[in-house]
Amino acid sequence: LECFKEDGPKGYDYSNQFDTLMWLDHDKKSCDSKWINENLYPVGYKDTDTITNVLDFGCGPGSLTIKLAEHLPNAKVYGVDIDRNSIEKAKENKAKANIPNVEFILLEHDHLEESWTKKFDWITMVDVFHDLPNPNLSITDIKRVLKDDGIVSAVDPCVHSDHKKNQGNQSAAMLYVFSTFICLPCSMSSEPAAANGIGWGVQNRAEFIKSNGLKILGDQHNGLVQFQKA
Repeated sequence: LECFKEDGPKGYDYSNQFDTLMWLDHDKKSCDSKWINENLYPVGYKDTDTITNVLDFGCGPGSLTIKLAEHLPNAKVYGVDIDRNSIEKAKENKAKANIPNVEFILLEHDHLEESWTKKFDWITMVDVFHDLPNPNLSITDIKRVLKDDGIVSAVDPCVHSDHKKNQGNQSAAMLYVFSTFICLPCSMSSEPAAANGIGWGVQNRAEFIKSNGLKILGDQHNGLVQFQKA
């Protein structure tokens, strides 16, 4: 009970858990082109030669963003995050990798740049959606900067929104514990404090996407969901 004091903070963001971010980012260093095509890229919906601008929303220390830039050498890839330490580390990683077509930007005031309206062919959100304290604000901004024919690829843990249907799922059990101390506090770290976390589940995520005037492409109940403007 000492972890959950009544007079404690409502939540905390990743600025207070940079070591956790680095740990989460470690696996993304191995995400080569094969992994991107099989687990993230909107294969069948978007040809690589039509992509000129990519946004990695919630890029963290930037390992996946750099891999996306390597995968799409003719595109400009932007990584944005609200965490200053993550962006500083991402810039260090860019310098080490010597990748010219990637740029990292600190997302201030929770808004993407006004000049980016209808700029991006492809937007990625990897392990971000369920952490957002204000997903309505984020999805509105993402819709604004997405081209009319652009696609968003969002990845979240594949957990059912009806918790009873996760019975016997050892992965879900582990993820719930992780979410209690990492994702849920992040989603409660500022107003309006959506408090989603991993328990939000892919069904609730799908309904949220559709309720914001977006169209889901293909299976809506996987960890990966692809969507575009309706």
